[in-house]
Amino acid sequence: MIPLVDLHRHLEGSIRPETSIELATRIGTDLLPAQWRSALVAAEREEGLLPYLAKIENAAGLVRTLDDWRRVTVEAVNDAFGDGLTALELRFSPQFIAGITGLDADDVIDAVSDAASGTGLPIEVGLIGIVVRDEGADSAVAQVSRLLRHQNALVGADLAGDEAGYPAALFAPAFRLAREAGLALTIHAGEAAGPRSVWDALRWRR
Repeated sequence: MIPLVDLHRHLEGSIRPETSIELATRIGTDLLPAQWRSALVAAEREEGLLPYLAKIENAAGLVRTLDDWRRVTVEAVNDAFGDGLTALELRFSPQFIAGITGLDADDVIDAVSDAASGTGLPIEVGLIGIVVRDEGADSAVAQVSRLLRHQNALVGADLAGDEAGYPAALFAPAFRLAREAGLALTIHAGEAAGPRSVWDALRWRR
């Protein structure tokens, strides 16, 4: 049997709908049952990247505690194992999570890494820390610096978010900081800004 590997799975995009609904009920949101699917699950065709990202934000905003993030991490790894995977790279954004929940970003990294390494399942899990591009170049340097404080828990860093509004060239200083520290890099490109964005990603990550 050929081993199955997923190198691009987002933790915030892997929250089970039933978990989201349970958490929404617990915290008492204004979301009506008839609205849950449209608010939390991507349609067959979304009108661009940003509406899709909004659904991820809707779900992630319901995960309010560190214990909840440990739970959704364990569930994501279990689901990956259930999909037949033998290895998984699971990426998540501490900055994004902290911004929508009020949690400390360093604590989020610790919670997710502890949960990912403690499932006891026969699946290799590597964590990738996402840098949010929407907050600009200076924030990206600070975000990379934070990831480097937890470098032993991560296999790499990623750049994601509003690709059209924040091109890869803006983040050359953050990329340089990560490279010099030996942290591997990936960049989201070509989703919302065309082929030039892919070339720029290849150019600036070097």
